[in-house]
Amino acid sequence: MTEDQFWQLIEDARATGDTVEGLSAALVALPLPEIVSFEDVLSRKIADAATFPILAACFVIMSYVSDDTFDDFRAWLVSQGRTRYSEAVKDPETIADWLRKDEVDEIDGESILMLPYESYKVHGREEDFDNQVAFIADPKIEVAWPDTKDEFRERFPKLVGKFWNQKRINELHSD
Repeated sequence: MTEDQFWQLIEDARATGDTVEGLSAALVALPLPEIVSFEDVLSRKIADAATFPILAACFVIMSYVSDDTFDDFRAWLVSQGRTRYSEAVKDPETIADWLRKDEVDEIDGESILMLPYESYKVHGREEDFDNQVAFIADPKIEVAWPDTKDEFRERFPKLVGKFWNQKRINELHSD
């Protein structure tokens, strides 16, 4: 599967109004090698988005970050389509241009992460999936966390201005 084919599947699924359902239907209809190829491209795109600016954007938008949250966020970012993904990887501040604050709780990349496996499983060959895909490790990220909200604002003014939620941060980070 080429990157163009991968992105076309994403765009077609988005056009259905339910990206997860649309993509699920498209993947199930593919032959097994194409499902594996889709997973390989997805893994590559998720790894390509493993940068400190995307990690920081994830924290600012979600008010929390963990390994799983970061994986889900990047998968969700891929599901937003080629243009949004590419622009966000270059400059995460662009996310503030199209993501509404009331959509933050709907960010769900876990479903996207599971779709290739679930689609492969429909064909009755789930035990082969892990042996077929090329899992791509995330690159090591140089993490330079800002110490204060003001430092976050200096580096990510649009994201902080739109999404910073101190109350939620306090709730999610309390012991």
